[in-house]
Amino acid sequence: MVRPAEMRAGGDSAMSEQDHEHLLMARRHAAQGKARVARQRDLLRRLEVRGQSTDLARDLLASFVATLGQMQVHLDYLEHECGDRRGTSGRG
Repeated sequence: MVRPAEMRAGGDSAMSEQDHEHLLMARRHAAQGKARVARQRDLLRRLEVRGQSTDLARDLLASFVATLGQMQVHLDYLEHECGDRRGTSGRG
């Protein structure tokens, strides 16, 4: 995995293939994390409708949401860094 300091170490203004792959992987992970959160929310609703215990499902959802937040922070950082290396904002 490329670390933030390593991304800037080369001094090259062009985004490397490794940087691009890292960014794509972060985007994929964030999308998968969003899907996990949505599935867990759906499961939680079904448990509530059935009157079943939701304690563990709620705890797991909280973990998924926290992890997704970390993934998004990482993705935002990478997009910013890669955008700076291309001379753009990285978004839009």
